Amino acid sequence: GVVGPLHEINPVRVEYFCGVLGDLTGQRLLEIGCGGGLMAEEYARRGASLAAVDRSAASIAIAARHARASGLKIAYAPSVGERLPFTSGSFDAVVSADTLEHVDDVDLVVSESARVLRPGGVLAMSFDVCDSNHGVPMTFPASNGHAMTLAEFERDVWSHEAFGQFSPIAWNIADMAPFHEWHKATAPHHNYVVAAAVLTRTGQRSEPSR
Repeated sequence: GVVGPLHEINPVRVEYFCGVLGDLTGQRLLEIGCGGGLMAEEYARRGASLAAVDRSAASIAIAARHARASGLKIAYAPSVGERLPFTSGSFDAVVSADTLEHVDDVDLVVSESARVLRPGGVLAMSFDVCDSNHGVPMTFPASNGHAMTLAEFERDVWSHEAFGQFSPIAWNIADMAPFHEWHKATAPHHNYVVAAAVLTRTGQRSEPSR
Protein backbone atom coordinates (compact mmCIF):
# COMPACT_ATOMS: atom_id res chain seq x y z
CA GLY A 1 0.00 0.00 0.00
CA VAL A 2 0.92 3.69 0.11
CA VAL A 3 2.63 3.28 3.50
CA GLY A 4 4.78 0.42 2.26
CA PRO A 5 7.92 2.59 1.87
CA LEU A 6 7.49 3.84 5.45
CA HIS A 7 7.53 0.28 6.74
CA GLU A 8 10.70 -0.36 4.73
CA ILE A 9 12.62 2.70 5.94
CA ASN A 10 11.27 2.59 9.49
CA PRO A 11 13.88 0.14 10.86
CA VAL A 12 16.72 2.31 9.53
CA ARG A 13 15.32 5.42 11.19
CA VAL A 14 14.68 3.64 14.48
CA GLU A 15 18.19 2.20 14.61
CA TYR A 16 19.70 5.62 13.92
CA PHE A 17 17.74 7.35 16.68
CA CYS A 18 18.27 4.52 19.15
CA GLY A 19 21.98 4.59 18.38
CA VAL A 20 21.96 8.29 19.28
CA LEU A 21 19.81 7.94 22.40
CA GLY A 22 21.21 4.68 23.75
CA ASP A 23 19.19 2.43 26.04
CA LEU A 24 15.61 3.75 25.99
CA THR A 25 14.50 1.93 29.13
CA GLY A 26 12.81 4.49 31.35
CA GLN A 27 13.69 7.45 29.14
CA ARG A 28 10.97 10.08 28.85
CA LEU A 29 10.66 10.41 25.08
CA LEU A 30 8.53 12.67 22.87
CA GLU A 31 8.06 12.10 19.15
CA ILE A 32 6.89 15.10 17.11
CA GLY A 33 5.11 14.23 13.87
CA CYS A 34 4.43 10.60 14.75
CA GLY A 35 1.92 9.94 11.95
CA GLY A 36 0.36 6.51 12.41
CA GLY A 37 2.81 5.54 15.14
CA LEU A 38 5.22 3.30 13.24
CA MET A 39 8.32 4.62 15.02
CA ALA A 40 6.55 5.39 18.29
CA GLU A 41 5.66 1.74 18.75
CA GLU A 42 9.28 0.70 18.26
CA TYR A 43 10.42 3.17 20.93
CA ALA A 44 7.76 1.88 23.31
CA ARG A 45 8.84 -1.71 22.73
CA ARG A 46 12.36 -0.68 23.71
CA GLY A 47 11.19 0.60 27.05
CA ALA A 48 10.70 4.34 26.56
CA SER A 49 8.07 6.24 28.53
CA LEU A 50 6.55 7.67 25.42
CA ALA A 51 4.39 10.58 24.32
CA ALA A 52 3.75 11.34 20.65
CA VAL A 53 1.99 14.15 18.78
CA ASP A 54 0.83 14.73 15.22
CA ARG A 55 -1.23 17.49 13.63
CA SER A 56 -3.54 14.89 12.07
CA ALA A 57 -6.23 13.81 14.50
CA ALA A 58 -7.10 10.94 12.16
CA SER A 59 -3.53 9.62 12.29
CA ILE A 60 -3.49 9.92 16.08
CA ALA A 61 -6.72 7.93 16.34
CA ILE A 62 -5.28 5.17 14.14
CA ALA A 63 -2.01 5.13 16.09
CA ALA A 64 -3.76 4.99 19.46
CA ARG A 65 -6.04 2.16 18.34
CA HIS A 66 -3.11 0.12 17.03
CA ALA A 67 -1.07 0.71 20.19
CA ARG A 68 -3.93 -0.54 22.36
CA ALA A 69 -4.32 -3.63 20.19
CA SER A 70 -0.59 -4.24 20.51
CA GLY A 71 -0.59 -3.82 24.28
CA LEU A 72 1.65 -0.74 24.15
CA LYS A 73 1.31 2.27 26.43
CA ILE A 74 1.81 5.45 24.37
CA ALA A 75 0.37 8.86 25.28
CA TYR A 76 -0.83 10.13 21.90
CA ALA A 77 -2.15 13.67 21.44
CA PRO A 78 -3.33 15.61 18.38
CA SER A 79 -1.09 18.68 18.42
CA VAL A 80 1.49 20.61 16.42
CA GLY A 81 5.16 21.12 17.21
CA GLU A 82 4.61 24.85 17.60
CA ARG A 83 2.30 24.29 20.63
CA LEU A 84 3.30 21.22 22.60
CA PRO A 85 0.81 20.31 25.37
CA PHE A 86 3.46 19.43 27.96
CA THR A 87 5.07 21.16 30.92
CA SER A 88 8.63 22.48 30.68
CA GLY A 89 11.40 19.95 31.26
CA SER A 90 9.10 16.95 30.80
CA PHE A 91 11.35 14.88 28.53
CA ASP A 92 14.83 13.41 28.31
CA ALA A 93 14.70 13.36 24.52
CA VAL A 94 12.65 14.69 21.62
CA VAL A 95 12.77 12.96 18.24
CA SER A 96 11.42 14.06 14.89
CA ALA A 97 11.67 12.26 11.56
CA ASP A 98 10.97 14.17 8.34
CA THR A 99 8.74 16.73 10.05
CA LEU A 100 10.57 20.07 9.88
CA GLU A 101 9.74 20.54 6.21
CA HIS A 102 6.01 20.37 6.99
CA VAL A 103 5.72 22.75 9.96
CA ASP A 104 4.50 26.35 9.77
CA ASP A 105 7.19 27.85 12.01
CA VAL A 106 10.54 26.09 12.42
CA ASP A 107 11.74 28.48 15.13
CA LEU A 108 8.67 27.80 17.26
CA VAL A 109 9.06 24.04 16.87
CA VAL A 110 12.70 24.20 17.94
CA SER A 111 11.87 26.54 20.83
CA GLU A 112 9.05 24.32 22.00
CA SER A 113 11.27 21.25 21.74
CA ALA A 114 13.83 23.02 23.91
CA ARG A 115 11.19 24.06 26.43
CA VAL A 116 9.90 20.53 27.05
CA LEU A 117 13.42 19.07 27.29
CA ARG A 118 15.28 18.88 30.57
CA PRO A 119 18.71 20.56 30.64
CA GLY A 120 21.10 18.14 28.97
CA GLY A 121 18.25 16.52 27.06
CA VAL A 122 18.64 15.64 23.39
CA LEU A 123 16.81 16.77 20.26
CA ALA A 124 17.40 14.25 17.47
CA MET A 125 15.93 14.77 14.03
CA SER A 126 16.06 13.79 10.40
CA PHE A 127 14.87 16.24 7.77
CA ASP A 128 14.69 16.80 4.02
CA VAL A 129 17.32 19.03 2.42
CA CYS A 130 17.00 20.84 -0.91
CA ASP A 131 20.33 22.54 -1.56
CA SER A 132 21.86 23.00 -5.00
CA ASN A 133 24.96 24.77 -3.68
CA HIS A 134 27.09 21.65 -3.48
CA GLY A 135 27.21 20.45 -7.07
CA VAL A 136 23.93 18.53 -7.08
CA PRO A 137 20.89 20.32 -8.62
CA MET A 138 17.82 19.72 -6.45
CA THR A 139 14.13 20.58 -6.34
CA PHE A 140 11.46 19.98 -3.70
CA PRO A 141 7.71 19.64 -4.37
CA ALA A 142 5.95 22.79 -3.20
CA SER A 143 2.98 20.67 -2.13
CA ASN A 144 5.25 18.88 0.35
CA GLY A 145 6.26 21.96 2.34
CA HIS A 146 9.69 23.58 2.49
CA ALA A 147 12.95 21.64 2.63
CA MET A 148 15.81 23.60 4.17
CA THR A 149 19.20 24.30 2.69
CA LEU A 150 22.14 23.33 4.88
CA ALA A 151 22.77 27.01 5.60
CA GLU A 152 19.16 27.51 6.69
CA PHE A 153 19.39 24.58 9.08
CA GLU A 154 22.59 25.93 10.61
CA ARG A 155 21.03 29.37 11.06
CA ASP A 156 17.54 28.41 12.25
CA VAL A 157 18.12 25.17 14.17
CA TRP A 158 21.77 24.38 14.87
CA SER A 159 22.55 27.86 16.22
CA HIS A 160 19.38 28.17 18.30
CA GLU A 161 20.26 29.69 21.68
CA ALA A 162 18.65 26.86 23.63
CA PHE A 163 21.11 24.33 22.24
CA GLY A 164 24.34 26.29 22.00
CA GLN A 165 25.67 24.44 18.96
CA PHE A 166 27.87 27.26 17.75
CA SER A 167 30.69 25.31 16.09
CA PRO A 168 30.33 24.66 12.33
CA ILE A 169 28.65 21.44 11.24
CA ALA A 170 30.87 18.90 9.49
CA TRP A 171 28.30 17.95 6.85
CA ASN A 172 28.94 14.71 4.98
CA ILE A 173 29.03 16.43 1.58
CA ALA A 174 30.90 13.54 -0.08
CA ASP A 175 27.86 11.26 0.22
CA MET A 176 25.38 13.85 -1.05
CA ALA A 177 25.64 12.97 -4.76
CA PRO A 178 25.37 9.17 -4.41
CA PHE A 179 22.50 9.48 -1.91
CA HIS A 180 20.71 11.91 -4.22
CA GLU A 181 21.09 9.50 -7.13
CA TRP A 182 19.66 6.63 -5.07
CA HIS A 183 16.85 8.74 -3.62
CA LYS A 184 15.72 10.06 -6.99
CA ALA A 185 15.64 6.51 -8.35
CA THR A 186 13.03 5.59 -5.70
CA ALA A 187 10.59 8.21 -7.08
CA PRO A 188 10.96 11.00 -9.68
CA HIS A 189 9.95 13.73 -7.19
CA HIS A 190 12.65 12.66 -4.69
CA ASN A 191 15.01 15.23 -6.19
CA TYR A 192 16.51 16.13 -2.79
CA VAL A 193 18.44 14.51 0.06
CA VAL A 194 17.89 13.72 3.74
CA ALA A 195 20.08 14.80 6.64
CA ALA A 196 20.14 14.15 10.38
CA ALA A 197 21.39 16.09 13.38
CA VAL A 198 21.56 15.77 17.17
CA LEU A 199 21.48 18.77 19.52
CA THR A 200 21.92 18.90 23.30
CA ARG A 201 19.79 21.22 25.43
CA THR A 202 21.76 23.78 27.44
CA GLY A 203 20.81 24.76 30.97
CA GLN A 204 19.35 28.06 29.81
CA ARG A 205 15.61 28.51 29.79
CA SER A 206 14.02 28.80 26.37
CA GLU A 207 10.70 30.44 25.57
CA PRO A 208 9.14 30.40 22.09
CA SER A 209 9.57 33.61 20.15
CA ARG A 210 6.22 34.82 18.85
